[in-house]
Amino acid sequence: RTKEVSQPPASSDKNRATTSPEDET
Repeated sequence: RTKEVSQPPASSDKNRATTSPEDET
């Protein structure tokens, strides 16, 4: 999780999108 925070917001947005569909399923 530290790497994600270190990366730009774009990465966080992408990570969320990937977790969105997974959570929905």
